[in-house]
Amino acid sequence: MKIYFRIYSVIFLLIIVFNVSKTYSQTFATDSVIAYYTTKVNPDSIQSYMQSLENFGTRFCLAPNRRIIAEWIMEKFQSMGYEDVFLDSFAYNRTYANVYYQTWQYNVICRLNGYSGSDSVFILGAHYDDIISSQGNPILGAPGADDNASGVAATLEIARIMKQYNYEPAYNIEFIAFAAEELGLNGSRDYAQKSKNFGKNIICMINNDMVSYCTLPEDQWKVSLQKYSNSNWFTALANNIIGNFTILTAVESTQYIALSDSYPFYQQGYKAVFFIEHQFTPYYHTLNDSVSSTNKYYAAEMTKISLGMLIYLNGNGESPFAVPEILYVSDTIVSSASEACFNATLSIHVAGGNSVFLVEEAGFAQFIAGEKVVLLPGTTVVNGGGLYVSITTDSTFCTPIESILSMLVTKSDNSVDYELFVQSKKFRIFPNPTKGKVLIELADPAHTIVHVEVYNLEGVCLKKSDTTYGATLNINLYDVSSGIYIVKILTDSNIASGKIIKY
Repeated sequence: MKIYFRIYSVIFLLIIVFNVSKTYSQTFATDSVIAYYTTKVNPDSIQSYMQSLENFGTRFCLAPNRRIIAEWIMEKFQSMGYEDVFLDSFAYNRTYANVYYQTWQYNVICRLNGYSGSDSVFILGAHYDDIISSQGNPILGAPGADDNASGVAATLEIARIMKQYNYEPAYNIEFIAFAAEELGLNGSRDYAQKSKNFGKNIICMINNDMVSYCTLPEDQWKVSLQKYSNSNWFTALANNIIGNFTILTAVESTQYIALSDSYPFYQQGYKAVFFIEHQFTPYYHTLNDSVSSTNKYYAAEMTKISLGMLIYLNGNGESPFAVPEILYVSDTIVSSASEACFNATLSIHVAGGNSVFLVEEAGFAQFIAGEKVVLLPGTTVVNGGGLYVSITTDSTFCTPIESILSMLVTKSDNSVDYELFVQSKKFRIFPNPTKGKVLIELADPAHTIVHVEVYNLEGVCLKKSDTTYGATLNINLYDVSSGIYIVKILTDSNIASGKIIKY
């Protein structure tokens, strides 16, 4: 059996991470998925990265070995299997200890591209330079194990886990080791400014700075969660991850918000969170800031926070086109003039409980399973709609196409829930996710947009455009709350639908 199909539009009703009105357990990144990845954090691996960085003797940004250190970090990412890794250089000149230095500094950037095709990106960063403030010359010695080999080690460890276990994020992730933080947040300031200038769509910057010192018993381990005024939702998410996936206790603070690499991102209007040890090291900016004075197990717990957040925000890491064994399809509308096909190697369960599966007039849905398809209450096909069920005898399923971005949500019994979003090749919605401004653009300029409507997940129309005639249309969503919305687009030749995420 061979099946060909087209999809013009599919609307799905679900709650994901950007809808702050719902509980975290309702998102596509289930607790079991986050737990799976956070248990892969290895304290010995973190300590090894820290020791290697300490072994450079100094990581002072004006020392002559600064590029060697940057290249070591770059090569470490490459050894994990990353290909898109590079040094992003910037000029930095200043007088220090009565000596004038003209230098090039090097941010190390490693990119993990998301399968959604979106230009949105999460930044996970930490600075790799260090300084000592007394009793020595930082040009000659600045070990900086806690400050901040620990933050770089957390970044490297998360990158290692994602690559080793073939994690595929929904959105782009950039792992960045920032240069020249100690003398004025220079590396992050340069990167944040360039990002703003080029309109880079950074959803959130996650920063780790000094995350390895703790001498207290485990039941007293705490993390100082630095809270930025524009980032309440991400702060709440961090609290959730800390409370459910670490043994730490979160203590919210604003004490250090202007003192580390997340601050320049905040200044440019980006969302940010920043994690720092709660029991502050007594070896700060001294020659005694060595690995021997750090706690690798505490550092591992701190690392789990950022990893858990990234997993939560980017899905379960499965290939979006995989055919699951068991599939649950719920809260889905197959719109008029749309076709959709659903696969499972064993069984498909449709609707049931309080969920719905609706095929509208002129819509068509197809289910292909290896053994059985179960249509439960809530499955509805209106007059003029079509629903076709078949059992494959030769393991032939729907042919994946680029316009489908599906998320397969692994459950405890190894079954999955099906959440589908279609971005029609006939138009683009961007930026998506968005802070508020959205542009809808038809792929074929010969056609025009006639009318656009925006609905919330309860089916209430929030916005209607005036009748227009053109290939592009701007929508302003600044006045709606964070969440997921459905946009219906009427053109002179078709009706299409898509999803907008407001964060």
